[in-house]
Amino acid sequence: MLNRHSKFNSLLFSLVAAAALVLAAPAAKAALSVTPHDVAGAPGSNVDVTFDFDFGANTLISSFDLGLEFDASLLTLLDGDFYQNGVPVDALAGLNSAGLLVPNINPSNGIIGVTWYAVDSNFQPLPPLALSGTYSLLLSFQLNNSFPIGQTSPVILTLDASDENAAAIDTIVKTANVAAVPLPPSLLMMLSGLGMLAVTRVRRSV
Repeated sequence: MLNRHSKFNSLLFSLVAAAALVLAAPAAKAALSVTPHDVAGAPGSNVDVTFDFDFGANTLISSFDLGLEFDASLLTLLDGDFYQNGVPVDALAGLNSAGLLVPNINPSNGIIGVTWYAVDSNFQPLPPLALSGTYSLLLSFQLNNSFPIGQTSPVILTLDASDENAAAIDTIVKTANVAAVPLPPSLLMMLSGLGMLAVTRVRRSV
């Protein structure tokens, strides 16, 4: 298990990579498909919120702003992972040398943000990002015990960017909803049975 600092460094670069993939040059935007997936879980359990990105052409971007927002009173962000065609991708190495990152990480307030520029540490221009394929961003959340049963809370992903010609690309906003549901009856029965078994063993040992 990653420590807290490492987990959010991993999450940061996963989100940066997802932002790069979502934002395409004008010729590629028409082919882009972004699909957020709603999830449900019981309070106290963990769920994975996924944003899928699918496009068929190479995309070039020179800068972007990425924002992730959620209700931190209901959800706790645990980690983030990035996949290409179902295979885990190490976005850190590539993006660390591809440009300049300016993070705004405040998960306790439900805010994760980052700005990326195609420049080096001396602010000299670098080539724009060129990416293609099918990608997924997976965010792991814990539903807090205070999350009311039957309520839904959104996870909102917002991106603004410029293409390889520094022309602005429209803001893209996608929302995945997390719903709190009761434990399945079968699981409740199993937990009840385990509790009765534990009580029986304690009585026999007395």
